[in-house]
Amino acid sequence: FERYTLKWIDDPRGYYTIDLKTKNVPIIYRNLSDFVSSCHPIRIIASYTEYFYIENHQCNTYWETHTPFAENPNRIDGYIEPVIYIIRQSRMNNSTPQYSKMLIPADGRFEWNARFGILNPFGGTRVLPVWEKAGYDRVSGYHTLEMVLHSLAGVENPSQINLGYKNTPPYWEMISEIEGDSKDAFRKGYK
Repeated sequence: FERYTLKWIDDPRGYYTIDLKTKNVPIIYRNLSDFVSSCHPIRIIASYTEYFYIENHQCNTYWETHTPFAENPNRIDGYIEPVIYIIRQSRMNNSTPQYSKMLIPADGRFEWNARFGILNPFGGTRVLPVWEKAGYDRVSGYHTLEMVLHSLAGVENPSQINLGYKNTPPYWEMISEIEGDSKDAFRKGYK
């Protein structure tokens, strides 16, 4: 769900909104204070269905330094770096208006091919496909949070892209280990 719709952030109109749909986009310079204490991100409207949020997280709250559902609530498993986060958000584009939003990974959308299936390594008895990433496809490709249709017989269909193909045994790895890089979340002062 969009943070603004849920009122997780203050009304971002004016001071914190940049609307790229307009012909004359102003150049602005702002100091972006800590998101959790100020509730102010920079909200960029890229199109009628696509938004970006820029947030400054400085690890000042419990929820930035602890895993919410850890067995021991005082464990510090969920620590995030003090960084600037860029979040891409896309409106559900159906025939009826949708107010919910889908977070889309910054890595983008790709064509995916289900190479083979393996027993679910996370537990259970399901057989999951191992996906191979092909070319970048911004319009009709899939990102790793979506359920993807495939033609692999006997394997859960559709399936989320959890496992990626590699050329050496065991020929698969968890996709989270190969997606993204250090520039997805910029360190403070990163240039």
